Amino acid sequence: TMATYWLVVVKSRMQATGKGTPTDMQYRGTLHTLATIWRLEGFGGFFRGLRAKLLQTALNAALMLMLKEQVYNATKRLLSSPSVLEGVDQLRRSSRTAAMLIGGP
Repeated sequence: TMATYWLVVVKSRMQATGKGTPTDMQYRGTLHTLATIWRLEGFGGFFRGLRAKLLQTALNAALMLMLKEQVYNATKRLLSSPSVLEGVDQLRRSSRTAAMLIGGP
């Protein structure tokens, strides 16, 4: 995230100043955007908003890990349930019966 964040800032700035923006505020290209940010804001301008992005990334990772664990535990409980195992056995028996009727092994 940190290694490429400055590229995201440049892309976002170029997208934010579209055709409806006054001409003196438009970025004319990637190099012009880089030079303008450097001249007006310095090195820190390339990393504006990085804290919020890192917080978003950390919260997203934590949420996804929690969700993965919940789904894993629920699936494990469901698959170890006796009623589910009986249903699986019934499916196997009916599959064998259907295969025999059709003429399979």
